[in-house]
Amino acid sequence: RDSAKVDPCQQLELQKSDAMKETWDFLFPQRRVRVLLVEDDNTTRHIVRVLLQNFNYEVTAATNGLEAWNVMDSASHPFDLVLTDVAMPILSGIDLLDRIMG
Repeated sequence: RDSAKVDPCQQLELQKSDAMKETWDFLFPQRRVRVLLVEDDNTTRHIVRVLLQNFNYEVTAATNGLEAWNVMDSASHPFDLVLTDVAMPILSGIDLLDRIMG
C-alpha cells in the first residue's frame, strides 16, 4: 500500500473540517485582546508583559496610574482589560479604578 495516497473518505472529512473552520472564523473573527498593564515595579512589569504576549495578548504597559489614565485617554481603541497593581506612586490602582468607573 502506498503511504503517499490519501483515503478519499479521509480527504473528504479533511475538506469538511477546513470548510467548517473557515465558517467559524468568518462568524467569530479572531482578534487580539488588548491589555493595559499598570505596574510600577520594572521586573514584575516585564515578566507579566512577556507572559501575556506569549499568550497572544496585545500589551501596553504603564508605570503608574496617571500614565495609564493618559494612555487610556489617548488610545484610539479601548482596552479589553486593565490589569493594575494597587499600591503605586502618583496614582494608585484604586484611584485609577475610580477614574475609569467615574
